[in-house]
Amino acid sequence: MNIRRILKISLQIAAAVLFFSLGAVFFTPLGGNLRLMLTSADFRLPTESSPFTFRILESQEGSEGRWLYAVDGTNYYALDDTKCVGYRFISFDDAMATPGFDALNATTWGESETDPD
Repeated sequence: MNIRRILKISLQIAAAVLFFSLGAVFFTPLGGNLRLMLTSADFRLPTESSPFTFRILESQEGSEGRWLYAVDGTNYYALDDTKCVGYRFISFDDAMATPGFDALNATTWGESETDPD
């Protein structure tokens, strides 16, 4: 192989990596979560979740990083300041088995787990 062909292939690979990296940041929850993790003292990512899948459903008015309700690929989350535990979570399976479940109303969640911290 000559040097031009090696450079061309290297540039194509670099462009593909850049394209997919930017896509992951801008078209998945990752970009917003990274920004909040870096800029907001109020943002807390649940230990059961991932910045790749965590998505805020409802935020506290006036506080950009403080979410009230969120979801990821396996659980729903709700801040639970009343019990000083941080947050509650319920799996999708448990949520579907709970009559009257509302993802934006933690009082309908029945028995849900709390943050272990």
